[in-house]
Amino acid sequence: GDNFMYAKTADFSIATPLAPVVRPPVSPASSGLMLTTLGSQTAGRSVSDVNGVWTMTGLGNTVWTGTGGADDCQFAYQAMTGDCAMVVRVTSATASGSNDGKVGLMIRDNLSATVSRRAWIGIVPNASPNLMECRQDGWTDNWGGSNWARRSNALPTGWGLPYWLKIERRGDMIATYTSQDGTSWAPLVNSYYANLPATVYIGMFLSSGTATANTATFDHVAFTCGSGGLVTAPDAPATLLASGSGKAITVRWVPSFGATAYDLLRSTNSGSGYTVIASDLTADK
Repeated sequence: GDNFMYAKTADFSIATPLAPVVRPPVSPASSGLMLTTLGSQTAGRSVSDVNGVWTMTGLGNTVWTGTGGADDCQFAYQAMTGDCAMVVRVTSATASGSNDGKVGLMIRDNLSATVSRRAWIGIVPNASPNLMECRQDGWTDNWGGSNWARRSNALPTGWGLPYWLKIERRGDMIATYTSQDGTSWAPLVNSYYANLPATVYIGMFLSSGTATANTATFDHVAFTCGSGGLVTAPDAPATLLASGSGKAITVRWVPSFGATAYDLLRSTNSGSGYTVIASDLTADK
């Protein structure tokens, strides 16, 4: 029940370090999601993007159900093969009067209401303070068992919306995360799914828990494309600094969202005639 941290004056172990974790890259997207209803409540459902802000509206009783049960929600999704991930910032959501009113991200192995292998992470805007909830079902292994596959916690004191959510699939692992700033992520639930199919469905979901439709807005929506790659090329860095010293020029930049590598171009004319002088530069070069 205790943790023990220590330092060694020398380390003669021959253990091989684990390979670094490679996370599925995401990039901002303004299209590519299809809306479906898990259940039967299709009245008034909609999803749209205007200038990077996605708005989702609809009904749905709940998604707090286990394997063999039935989800009842709206789901704006993309089919993904292989490793995949999705990031959103929930900027607003209707407080429906029921804790079954939730908005968030979901991965599932089917597009029927039946819960087979699926995971979701969401915000409950009805609670005060807002709740962060997460549930995974159909898994083979979960550290701690079923009690650790279902989480419901208040958001940090004084912190409501907007709030960031992330869900990702790496191999047969599904992991969920939350963040206050979209940079520092806190893991919530990780589960191993032995029979997870190659192609899954990943997207945003919404349920109301009442007979009145809920509405939620999301921005910074980013995900991988259907083959696990980037949807669109990330933007160029917003800030670039160059300083000269002797015969050298040092170039630094602020990483742009979704980017994993950069090309450096040079020209003597502003806006034209650029040539590549360095390529595939990582964020720390």
